[in-house]
Amino acid sequence: MEKGTFTITLADGTQLLNLKENGNCIISKDQIDADLLDDENLLEVDIGGVQHENMTCTNLWEENSETWFILRDKTEAELKELEIDAKIDFLMAMQGVL
Repeated sequence: MEKGTFTITLADGTQLLNLKENGNCIISKDQIDADLLDDENLLEVDIGGVQHENMTCTNLWEENSETWFILRDKTEAELKELEIDAKIDFLMAMQGVL
């Protein structure tokens, strides 16, 4: 990603505009609610024209009237755990346990 401002488009179509980067931190002059950056809304993310899938927000905080946050791709281990959890939930539902 080149220096300057960029846009992030989330899975629900929400666009976060005029973002800046500082290391691995993303900075917005707008307030961003943690619910907006939940795992479901980070399933498909476009960051400055680069497509990502299955991201997670590891940190979100306010500093100097700006919102700072960190997004990262989920690891293979995290994705495998989600897959196993989904299969367990399905089996429990089929057995009437849920």
